[in-house]
Amino acid sequence: MNELKKLKDHELESQLKNLVAKERKLLHVILEHIKEVDVRKLYLERAYSSLFEYLVKELGYSGSAAMRRINAARLLREVPSASEKIQEGSLNLSHIAELSKAVKEKEKSLGEKISSAQKVELIDAIAGKNSYETQKELSQILDIELKIPERQLVQKDESIFLEVTLSKDQHEKLLQCKDLASHLVLQNGEVSWASLFEVLADQYLNRHVSQRSNVKYENKDGKKSKSTTAEVVSVCVSNESRK
Repeated sequence: MNELKKLKDHELESQLKNLVAKERKLLHVILEHIKEVDVRKLYLERAYSSLFEYLVKELGYSGSAAMRRINAARLLREVPSASEKIQEGSLNLSHIAELSKAVKEKEKSLGEKISSAQKVELIDAIAGKNSYETQKELSQILDIELKIPERQLVQKDESIFLEVTLSKDQHEKLLQCKDLASHLVLQNGEVSWASLFEVLADQYLNRHVSQRSNVKYENKDGKKSKSTTAEVVSVCVSNESRK
């Protein structure tokens, strides 16, 4: 890749744009192939019980990558007009994953299938949108709440991956805390969500432990928590929520 360093800025950018266009075209071609494999049930001839198993074990996709491509290939089969949007880049695998999840949720609540015509309307509504806008459009049009179940995973270094769904009010309150903490806690730059949660947790523990034993909460290292900062954040947010 040393050749790239020799390129002028406009040459580098031009090449990158060409590659992105080819990548979109290649994705579309791959999806068409997966669609045809699905139609022919070729995976059964290769002794795989499902298209998913075929993509994971025969082609080496991860489980999530395989599922996104299966959803996209089946969408192309049902809604051929989606093909053009995929090639032009206004519809991608993330869009289709959100669409698939929303449609399944709606069909589950209705007890009936969403029509192809309705899916065309949904595709037109989310084309070119970012993730937040896509979720908002789908939830409003289909009148559903796209909630992901809470998930907690212990990682190799014993840190915890936590995934939760917040209401709009909850998110806005945390954003207020984050804005305040970026000035009051760090004084320079943006505080991470993990740091913010630690500050708020310390404040909560200090308040309740001190009520019971008049002893400040201490962390694993035996250091006093930064409760003064946390209390300022908490009070500010409480005042905001009363307005």
